[in-house]
Amino acid sequence: MSVKYRLVKRMNLGKDQEENPEKLYAQAVYSDLVGFEELLGEISEAGIPSNQVKGVADRMNHLFKKHLAAGRRVQFGEFGNFRYGVGSTGAVTEEGYLYNRKVYIKNFAVNLFLHKNFNTFVENHIYSVNHYLL
Repeated sequence: MSVKYRLVKRMNLGKDQEENPEKLYAQAVYSDLVGFEELLGEISEAGIPSNQVKGVADRMNHLFKKHLAAGRRVQFGEFGNFRYGVGSTGAVTEEGYLYNRKVYIKNFAVNLFLHKNFNTFVENHIYSVNHYLL
């Protein structure tokens, strides 16, 4: 089992962009998607009925939305913590920001920060490299 990535050329946005206008960056390469139904089937193999697993998953979905909307972080066992993030551009004054939020706020996202045990597992499995440039 390995996590694969390839190297791609991209514009360098770092401080050394004049000397190196392009750099190589790692980009994940995925095989296929494990669907929700497949996961339900695998969990059912442990003796838990798939309708109960689906019920718990549906409730977790509801609770994640509820707590994230309230500005809370959600800790999900050894998997990690979920929290929302905001991407924005800069404003010269606070007043300008408050009255023009739609101009400055560019995106919202839910971010997952892996628990150290899960993160170590992921780091230990990144060893297979597909080396081709786009």
